[in-house]
Amino acid sequence: MRRQLKARAVPLLIVLTILAGIGAGCAPPADAELAVHFLDVGQGDAILIRLPGGHHLLIDTGPDPERILGHLRRHGVRALEAMVLTHPHHDHIAGAEAVLAEFPVAVVYDSGRPHTTRTYERLLEALRRPVEEGRTRFILARAGMDLPLPPPLPPSPPVHLHVLHPTDRVEELSINDASIVLRLAHGEVSFLFTGDIEREAEERLVREAEVLSADLLKVAHHGSRTSTTARFLDRVGPLVAVISSGPNPYGHPHREVLERLAAAGVEVYDTRERGTVTVFSDGARYRIRSER
Repeated sequence: MRRQLKARAVPLLIVLTILAGIGAGCAPPADAELAVHFLDVGQGDAILIRLPGGHHLLIDTGPDPERILGHLRRHGVRALEAMVLTHPHHDHIAGAEAVLAEFPVAVVYDSGRPHTTRTYERLLEALRRPVEEGRTRFILARAGMDLPLPPPLPPSPPVHLHVLHPTDRVEELSINDASIVLRLAHGEVSFLFTGDIEREAEERLVREAEVLSADLLKVAHHGSRTSTTARFLDRVGPLVAVISSGPNPYGHPHREVLERLAAAGVEVYDTRERGTVTVFSDGARYRIRSER
């Protein structure tokens, strides 16, 4: 079992200073760590990943353009190696157009499941010029792909980001169930990012995914009862789960999901209560910091 080091509501500078003072060789430099920020964007999803060495990836952009831009600026983002848009619902892509306007983005990964909203149409329009000029590539993420990443900064172990879902037949799925699902492995520490998949996609992953286990699970669909089935949770076997939610009329996260997570002994962080939740990994152990 992974050894978890938690530093809750403690400024990052203090945490790193304490670790540095324990003794040389006991902790890697901050830039050699992986940092996964589950950003507090309200009722929506946005996950910023800082790779060992300082490169950044973004999974979804939340519902508020100014809010996501504020987060990226505060975290020192200058460019994105990749932006993954799990599916085209407003609460996951509304900030994407603004991100493209402010930051160079090398690759945009999309599920390929279209949506007829103005938000999605504006995003495609915003992508047209950088794609035509060769500044950004647009790629449909499909199960079995490995997303290319810059080499890590030593002594960090390699980071692998693998697409588990969807397959090519996205037109047969609901928009939620066509969400891109990613598994990130940093040495012995693993994460599962699930977009808004629901029961049908979870069942496919349980049947077909070769590796589905993860230490840290991003709970699908903001903790809706349509997701995080007992079978799926048993197969993933997470130690920690993060729910990205805010004030909403849907009752997310639903009580049934919280009860299933509790019964499985999973520690739960909800951005609505804890603010941005950050997981730091050196490839062997991880620690968690939350704003509240």
